[in-house]
Amino acid sequence: MTIIILMQDINNITLVKKGNLNKIKTTITVKMGTKHRLLELAGKGESYDDVISRLIHSYDRYENEVLHYKNLLNRYNIEERNIIQVEKFERGIDAITLSNGAVVQFSYNKPSSPLDDLYQMDIQIDKVISSKKVKKTIEEMMEDPHGKVMMHLWMVGKVINRHFDSAFELPSRKLIIDPIYWKKIKERIGLPESSYKHDILDPIKEYEDTFYE
Repeated sequence: MTIIILMQDINNITLVKKGNLNKIKTTITVKMGTKHRLLELAGKGESYDDVISRLIHSYDRYENEVLHYKNLLNRYNIEERNIIQVEKFERGIDAITLSNGAVVQFSYNKPSSPLDDLYQMDIQIDKVISSKKVKKTIEEMMEDPHGKVMMHLWMVGKVINRHFDSAFELPSRKLIIDPIYWKKIKERIGLPESSYKHDILDPIKEYEDTFYE
């Protein structure tokens, strides 16, 4: 059985099915460049079938993650910001501990190497671990514009500390919402303009617009 994926500059790749059908082979027609890309993605001892199966699994996981993040956004009433970035970058997981003892677990885009000019952290909250006693406090914080942006910038700071500057520490509560402070950080660590705008300036502006309403 032949499955035609692309029609030009083609090269045949023979895939061996696993299980009881190991002896049955199918041919998929792809571009030469696609074949070379599959070879680059292959780990030690991986066949084309292994690579393609892994890519399919990653795509299925991506779709589930997007659905999960959207549900979280609806649950916490958080504005959706360019969630499509989840597809482009590998996602990382980290957490911050608030002063009341609650732990906020979040996911974000790991920076690529070399750093992509269009990189954005695209931070999304996965879950909040807290006692019943402080649960209400967390909900109030999420609804408060100042508390919301503060929590977001704490998470931005955690990503910077982990991937850009291990010595980075967040400033005072007053300075943390100062765009000029963040611009200096951006220039010092080489943070792309897209991340500076999307992950830092936009949340601060959203807070300031709410503050001055």
